[in-house]
Amino acid sequence: MQKLLDTDPMERKVVLSASRMTDMPKYYPLDLMREIEKRKEKGTKIHTLVLWTKHPGALLKNPLQPYLEQLKKEGVQLYIQLSITGMGQRVVGSKPDGAPLILEPKAPTKNEALDILPEVIRLVEKPERIRLRIDPIVRIKDHQGHSFSSLPFFAHILNTASDLGIETLSFSFLEKGVHRKIDNRLTRL
Repeated sequence: MQKLLDTDPMERKVVLSASRMTDMPKYYPLDLMREIEKRKEKGTKIHTLVLWTKHPGALLKNPLQPYLEQLKKEGVQLYIQLSITGMGQRVVGSKPDGAPLILEPKAPTKNEALDILPEVIRLVEKPERIRLRIDPIVRIKDHQGHSFSSLPFFAHILNTASDLGIETLSFSFLEKGVHRKIDNRLTRL
């Protein structure tokens, strides 16, 4: 205990989280790597790198995977906040012009995301280092009044992840008035 109190602040390690608002592993891997390197050059010691993504495959591609492997060799622990909603590329209704309504057109399908989980677990070394986010759970009606809910996907996603040893889960419900960006997008759609 005494040793911790006497530890030089420059020797303390930090947890870096990237990024709750933007899927940096998928869309900005080079920026992510640059930002980590900047902090290391300034003497920041990293204990854990937390990555938020809906695209688990991005963690396993160049240039990010070799970089993450190198960080692990340097003693940095990886932790993944992984969102799988079941809505990736799924048609959930129709738009007023008759075009398909797809809430997550760029996200991987449920099966694509679940199929790659064993490789992501190998990357982070333990299933305990993955927090599964079934976020958000959606219940909406399209302009014709047809209902859609992502709740039926919940059990399959949860059971598959649980079978792989992932035990930490969070979820939220899509609620009107909570996220202005989402409300505006749904209004446009």
